[in-house]
Amino acid sequence: MMKNFKLFSLLAVMVVAFSAMFVACSSKNSDDENQQLNTITNTSGTFEINNAFFSDAGDSYKISLYTNSGNNNVTFVYPKSKVGQSLAASELGAWSFKSNDLSVDGKLQTLATGSYITVNSLADGQISLVYNLYQTRKSGDVHVYGNYTGAIKQLPLL
Repeated sequence: MMKNFKLFSLLAVMVVAFSAMFVACSSKNSDDENQQLNTITNTSGTFEINNAFFSDAGDSYKISLYTNSGNNNVTFVYPKSKVGQSLAASELGAWSFKSNDLSVDGKLQTLATGSYITVNSLADGQISLVYNLYQTRKSGDVHVYGNYTGAIKQLPLL
């Protein structure tokens, strides 16, 4: 009985150690690992999101995140078929992103490798998303990123 307890204890310690290692490794895949929750970060700073809205645009959702600073809002179009998946913004597709620093139509233009938008879920008046976008320009690189998890209000498509 004591031998089984020691074996079980050793196994439990190994599982915890390996789990911690995988979690630590998986969080190092982006520059925004220290990003505050429910914020937008751009060249002007980091801003808290105070409102989120979406509209159903057929095959896509139009999602808008608003801060207290009107110049730091973001809006993007995200394909419904990609909800729950990461969308590589370095590939052409039916997506778009618009902010004060960066505006791109994924049907015509892509962003730097490693750029992504992920809408993890959108249901029952709640959304969970994260984005990390890079663009290389002659005038200098642009990096905008953010995340939001919380309530979202549906608006009719205008």
